[in-house]
Amino acid sequence: MTPNRHNRIVAWLMVILLPSAIALLVWYLPIAAAALFIACVVFVAVAVGRTKGFGSGVKLFIKEMLFGW
Repeated sequence: MTPNRHNRIVAWLMVILLPSAIALLVWYLPIAAAALFIACVVFVAVAVGRTKGFGSGVKLFIKEMLFGW
C-alpha cells in the first residue's frame, strides 16, 4: 500500500519544519527556549507533586533547574 499524496506532503512538511523550529528556538530565540524549558519543568513538577506529594515536586523542580539544563 503506497501512501497517498496528502500524507506524503504532510510528512515532508514535518521533516522540514520540525528541525527548523528546533534550530530557531535554540539559536535565534534562546529566551523562548529557556521559557519552554521552565514551563516543561514546572508541568512535570506539578504532576509529580500531585501524585507523590508537594515535597517531591519541589525537590524534582530544584534538581531539574540545577542539573537539567
